[in-house]
Amino acid sequence: MIIDGNHFLFKTLHVLPRSGAQILGTDADVEVYVRKLATDLAYQIRTVEGLIDEIVWTLDSRSWRKDFYPQADYKGTRKQDSKLNWDNFSRATGEFKQILASKGVTISQLPGAEGDDLIYAWNTERLAMGRSTLILTGDRDLLQLVGRNESNDAHTIMYSPTHKKLYVPMGHREWAETEPSGDFFDVIRSSVTAASQAKKLIDIFAKRDGSPAIEIDPNRVKFTKVLTGDAGDNVSPAYWYTKTSKSGITRTYGVSENKAS
Repeated sequence: MIIDGNHFLFKTLHVLPRSGAQILGTDADVEVYVRKLATDLAYQIRTVEGLIDEIVWTLDSRSWRKDFYPQADYKGTRKQDSKLNWDNFSRATGEFKQILASKGVTISQLPGAEGDDLIYAWNTERLAMGRSTLILTGDRDLLQLVGRNESNDAHTIMYSPTHKKLYVPMGHREWAETEPSGDFFDVIRSSVTAASQAKKLIDIFAKRDGSPAIEIDPNRVKFTKVLTGDAGDNVSPAYWYTKTSKSGITRTYGVSENKAS
């Protein structure tokens, strides 16, 4: 299981009750936040108990993209929330990171790399080793990693705790009908295949949340992203045009998802 640590931290942060003018304004708030992080993560881990043998927690560092193409002002539209006590946030997340490390979780953080880069790297390596991966994130950019390694049948599936949605490779429905899942004890034996392990994970999440798995074509995701750009990251689309109205106002138009389709 590869966890988007930054997404998990902020998702949990914004459901906390606020005791004062600031978010995490007091020591008591910090304690509640760390406890909530632990509770939420433990719930996700219990769901896949016996099927996951390694957990990686990824964290952002300053992105290499800012230096590679500084004039683009990568993520330049994002502003820090003045209502958050950032010192207490750093203290709380640092404390939680130490707790995870003490429990055997791999903490992955690298100068110049965003969490997305690290998730890509861990996923690529594990697939090459014939190991299926479960990515835990609400970041739809990472849908492009969902897929199957045809040489060894290892799968990458993605679950969004925020939206309670599970994303699986194309052809999952047909594959699920032909691939025997086995009983629980078959699944946790060392002889289990990466494919049957992935199927068991998919079945568990589908039953828990009561929603069917969503099939994803990663090439379509990537191509659509190129055409539409990413307003959240301040990344322009591959194509845009301008129009000037009769009143002299000039507007810039990009490619919508519908138009991309």
